[in-house]
Amino acid sequence: MGVFKRLFAAMSVCSLLGCISACGTNTPAGVSTTSYDEINSVKNAYMKEYSTEITVGEAVDDFLEDAKWQYYKTDTGDAIVECAGVCLYDDENVNAKIQFRIVDEESFDVYGLILNGKAQSEEMIEFFFDAAYGIDGYNDYGNDESASANNKDRGSDAAQDKMGQYLDQCIPCTYEDLARDPNIYKGSDISISAEVTMIVEEAGSSQSFLMATMDSDTGIYMGNSIYVQYTRPAGANRILEGDEVVVHGEYQGMDDWYNAPYIKAKYILY
Repeated sequence: MGVFKRLFAAMSVCSLLGCISACGTNTPAGVSTTSYDEINSVKNAYMKEYSTEITVGEAVDDFLEDAKWQYYKTDTGDAIVECAGVCLYDDENVNAKIQFRIVDEESFDVYGLILNGKAQSEEMIEFFFDAAYGIDGYNDYGNDESASANNKDRGSDAAQDKMGQYLDQCIPCTYEDLARDPNIYKGSDISISAEVTMIVEEAGSSQSFLMATMDSDTGIYMGNSIYVQYTRPAGANRILEGDEVVVHGEYQGMDDWYNAPYIKAKYILY
């Protein structure tokens, strides 16, 4: 997976004012309009998971260059508010469309994200909003430095609270905890300390690696492999062999290929 600049560590998909639909639609011809009531109902709202001070419109307008808003209805009757503009993704300009679906007069949900004409996944939608609100490492986008810095300052407390809440809920585990009966912790948010022993695969900002836990008697990292998949935030350093880390993420059970506990990491601390 690539990296947005001033981009999106992960929150619950269904917390974005409703459930995200990871589909999206390319804008149908001849149905756009400048219906200010519908557009403003989205732009003037807040995503409380990110900030109670930065509106959706402020975050998206600051993040996307040459942002343009419009309202239209799909063939199935969905009422869509869409903002189109340009952002950096893997250091290249991409055409982005973020779409919101009007549910009723007082609510809406996130409908989709389109990059260069292609609908994106739920994870990418989460990344987009983390980027727009300056969450964690996603603060390198350079459209307007003063506006970006302002958003980052106002969103920093929410970002730290969000990360802190997740770290607090993670269950500290050992290799034996995860391997002896994988079903006990499968699907749980866990944390574990280990040393990276091998980078298995790397593509853009995504890395897969094996790590070994410390032997309690010798204090040496050896054996007991754990398989980790991780998408690092923009601006974050690559994981290297020999790094001693604390991995926080969701335990997936035993990986069949490596015969090792498998974690999808959300945060990695050094």
